[in-house]
Amino acid sequence: MALLFRELKKRHLFFVDSRTTPLNRGYEGGADMKVPVASRSVFLLDHELVSGRHEGCQWNDLLAMSREQGYAVAIAHSASGQTLVFSEEHLRDLISEAALVRVSDIVR
Repeated sequence: MALLFRELKKRHLFFVDSRTTPLNRGYEGGADMKVPVASRSVFLLDHELVSGRHEGCQWNDLLAMSREQGYAVAIAHSASGQTLVFSEEHLRDLISEAALVRVSDIVR
C-alpha cells in the first residue's frame, strides 16, 4: 500500500477505502502518508444481487449517517440493472435530504 500511496500523493490524487474487510487499513495508511482519504459509510449494494428490502435498509442507513456526520459515502460494487433502477427510484429522496457532492470534496 505504501507504493500506492506514494504514487497517489505524487499525482495529487486521493484514496477511497471501500472497507471490504475488517482488516482494511487503507484509510489509516493513506492518512499516515498525508494522502487525502475517505472511507465508505455504506455499501448501497453488495457484489451479489440482493433484495429490495436490503437496499432500502442500506439507503436508510446512508441518509441517517449523512444527517449525523454531515456526509456519507455510498459505494456499489455492481453496475447491474437492479443497482441503477434502485438508485434512480430513490435519487429524488436523497436530493431532498442531502446535497450531492464529489468524493473529492469530503476527503481528509
